[in-house]
Amino acid sequence: KIADCLSSLDALIAAQADKLDAFKTHKKGLMQQLFPREGETVPRLRFAEFRGAGEWEVKQLGEISNIRTGPFGSVLHESDYVEFGTPIITVEHLGEFWIEGDNAPKITDSDKERLSPYVLSEGDIVFSRVGSVDRSAIIRDAEKGWLFSGRLLRLRVITKENFSAFLNQMLKHEPSKAQIRDNAVGQTMPSLNTEILKRISLSFPSLPEQQKIAACLSSLDALIAAQADKLDALKTHKKGLMQQLFPSPEAVGA
Repeated sequence: KIADCLSSLDALIAAQADKLDAFKTHKKGLMQQLFPREGETVPRLRFAEFRGAGEWEVKQLGEISNIRTGPFGSVLHESDYVEFGTPIITVEHLGEFWIEGDNAPKITDSDKERLSPYVLSEGDIVFSRVGSVDRSAIIRDAEKGWLFSGRLLRLRVITKENFSAFLNQMLKHEPSKAQIRDNAVGQTMPSLNTEILKRISLSFPSLPEQQKIAACLSSLDALIAAQADKLDALKTHKKGLMQQLFPSPEAVGA
């Protein structure tokens, strides 16, 4: 009876995991169609209203954004962290799609004012500065007003012709990530700086097409995130069920 129960749960977990993989594969394939391939200036797939709209324009990130390194360790110490205050995010808080900052350390209002150049705005994109330099995440309304640490770089779009949500998706595209990795410096520990990021070249369509692509891919991100949550919930349920069904070693030895 117990074996049947757990086996049915395993089958359900496997089915949900397959569904998650299918969503991710679908998004990856869609990105390959919606973004131009290397050496090309138009994508293979365009929404109906943009067919024949012309070539995408290549721009360097330094042309369209302001890029800044987080505060150095001498400016902010671990001893400055408090229980209640403004969160400050670092590399470990860069999730697959957005910031996962539930356990982010916090600083006082006076420290936030002192570090005001490092306050984040909605639409900012933050990068890992060392190690996994192709990791990035966009700042949503929920994280507006938070700060970023010295282990991150912050990119802020400054031109009206460019849409940060589109840029965020473009930076998740494997060719873009590869370009960032290839330009990083350091043999054992790759690292980025503002000058390297400024030189990264990407292709951009018109603003309306950027917005359409971003909306399409962002809706897929939400679907993938919801499916991942469902899978995690099932795994947690199975773990709790097993703890109820099987006695603990302490109980057996009593």
